[in-house]
Amino acid sequence: DGLDAYRSLAPALPPLLAPGGIACIETGAGQAEAAGALFGSAGFAVSTRPDLAGIPRCLVASVNK
Repeated sequence: DGLDAYRSLAPALPPLLAPGGIACIETGAGQAEAAGALFGSAGFAVSTRPDLAGIPRCLVASVNK
């Protein structure tokens, strides 16, 4: 389903972020919702940003504390 990298990255990322830090993760077209759910399950607050065509393309993830 193309989400294997996100499944690996989501649980590994929180300890790598500085307090108050964010991670911006590029997603493929149509993957933002599913990838965002993986990061949400790993404890992140997630929002998306569109590309120039209006397709959700970037996840903005911050540790949800």
